[in-house]
Amino acid sequence: MFGQNHFDGFRSHLSVNQIVALVLTIISVAFALYILVNIKQITVNIAIGVANLLTAGFPILLFMIVILTILSRAKWGNRRRLW
Repeated sequence: MFGQNHFDGFRSHLSVNQIVALVLTIISVAFALYILVNIKQITVNIAIGVANLLTAGFPILLFMIVILTILSRAKWGNRRRLW
């Protein structure tokens, strides 16, 4: 897969690995610049997501854990270890 393949389109001998690394570097730099430019909006979106998780998702998750604990205790008895 990562052999000695060369691409001669740029008049230099770039391997496939170098082309992939170059493309991924350009993509990561573009996303880093996007994050730096829009840091306030991203922070607001993260805060809203965490608030939604705490108000809706966390109680549901906690309820599911309690139900699973009750069911596992009922199935295996009141032992300390479940397995």
